[in-house]
Amino acid sequence: SSLGVRTDDGSIARILSKEGSRQGCPLGSLLYCLGTHQLYLDTLKGLDNVVARAIADDFTAVGTPDDIAVVLKRLIDGGGNLNLAKTKVLWARDSFPDEAVVKQCADLGVEVITGSAKLLGGIIGLAHNKDAKLAHANAQVVEHQRMADLLEHPHMPKQCASLLLGNCLK
Repeated sequence: SSLGVRTDDGSIARILSKEGSRQGCPLGSLLYCLGTHQLYLDTLKGLDNVVARAIADDFTAVGTPDDIAVVLKRLIDGGGNLNLAKTKVLWARDSFPDEAVVKQCADLGVEVITGSAKLLGGIIGLAHNKDAKLAHANAQVVEHQRMADLLEHPHMPKQCASLLLGNCLK
């Protein structure tokens, strides 16, 4: 098949695609987002009290338990190839969820977790779960310590270290 891409001058360039985009190809991410955008919009139709954001395949929605169940069902039924092993419902309240909520999620194949959860590399959830957040922050420091050590190496010019660190933070 061929893909049409609009160029700066407005013309359409054709790209032949026999097996899809290669790993790391920026066009692959763009095409994925274009392909899922309508699914995400359709998922939220009529759910005015649901707030949702998506970063590529990381889709996050906040709403009432009934509305979130509708969102999940629409994503599952809409052909989004939802990875149910990675899909979670966070119950960010001091109480435990009602049995009806747990059953509703279980019927969809989705786990309900309480307190806090990891989202795009960070921990979100209740403030009293600060031990989990602190452990996550400490793990991040340990994970990146080697990079910090290399940036502080005596043979690393400070300008290069600053440039490398700046590019990592973008």
